[in-house]
Amino acid sequence: MLALYKEHRINPLSGFLLLLIQLPILIALFQVFQNPTAGLNYTFLRLINLQESSMIIVVIAAILQYILGRMSMRLYSGDDAGAGVAKTMIIIGPALTLIFLYPLPAAVGIYWITTTLFSLVQQW
Repeated sequence: MLALYKEHRINPLSGFLLLLIQLPILIALFQVFQNPTAGLNYTFLRLINLQESSMIIVVIAAILQYILGRMSMRLYSGDDAGAGVAKTMIIIGPALTLIFLYPLPAAVGIYWITTTLFSLVQQW
């Protein structure tokens, strides 16, 4: 497997590095908006309270995850082994997004939406 990675110049840990960069940001967002200080009211465009869970944000994030999954399906041919995994992830990705983002503050969901939008542009 390592020879295959070396032959095609693929680094299997490249995705993990990006996660290490994003994880402290997610934790900081969670801490800031979960434990408000001095009674401040954080709102997004004066519509959504960033400290509370927002079903609108969660649904938008799940829809964008679905679109990202559909875009990634174009990379696989019908006979490719990765196509089966990609088809499964089209459903599992948005479902996990719904499950994990629902109890979290809306600020984390907005961050998730932003990173998904950047991934959509990069995939496009």
